[in-house]
Amino acid sequence: IRSLSRLYFFDKYQALKSMIEGKISALLAGVSSKSKTERLGLELEPASLRVVVIASTAGGTGAGSFLDMGYLAKWLARKQLLGAKVDLALMLPSGYSGHGKSRTEANTYGALMELETCIGQGIKFVKSWKDGEDPELSPKPYDEVFLFDTGNLALKKTAKATDVFDMVADILFEDFTSAEFANRKRSIA
Repeated sequence: IRSLSRLYFFDKYQALKSMIEGKISALLAGVSSKSKTERLGLELEPASLRVVVIASTAGGTGAGSFLDMGYLAKWLARKQLLGAKVDLALMLPSGYSGHGKSRTEANTYGALMELETCIGQGIKFVKSWKDGEDPELSPKPYDEVFLFDTGNLALKKTAKATDVFDMVADILFEDFTSAEFANRKRSIA
C-alpha cells in the first residue's frame, strides 16, 4: 500500500504543487498586510514562517508519500519564503491499531526506516516528479520531525486517537502566542 500512495502522489503531483503554491501565496498575502498584523499585535519575522506537514504512519492515509510531500513543500517554500522551515508532525500507529495492529506497525516501520534513510544518511530519495522539471531539492525533506502517539513513556494512553489531533492543533496554535512557554520554545529553536 505504501507504493500505491507514492504512485498516487506522482499522479496528482501538479494539483498538489498548485495547492501548496496557493497556500504559500495566501500566507504571504495575509502576513504582508502591515495594518492587519499591527491590529493583531503581531510582528512578522520572515525566518519564523514555516510549513507543517501532518501525516500518519499507519497506512491507508498517504504514509507512502509523506517524504515526497516534505521535499515538495520545502522546494516550494524556499522559492517564496526566505528562511522558512518545513516541519513534520508524524502520528505513530497505536491510535490506529484497531485497523490491523500488525499492518499498521509494519507500515510504521517502513515509514520510519525511509525517514531515517533520508534524514540520517542523506540518500537522494527523489530527483523530480515530472519529466522536464529539475527542482532544486534539499538534501533532507524536513527541518524538524515531531512524533505523536496515543501513549507516553509512563504507559498512560488516551481513550481516543482524535485526542492526538487536538493536541497537535493546540501545539501549532500555541506557537503563535506570546506566552512564556511559546517565547522560550522559539528562543531555544
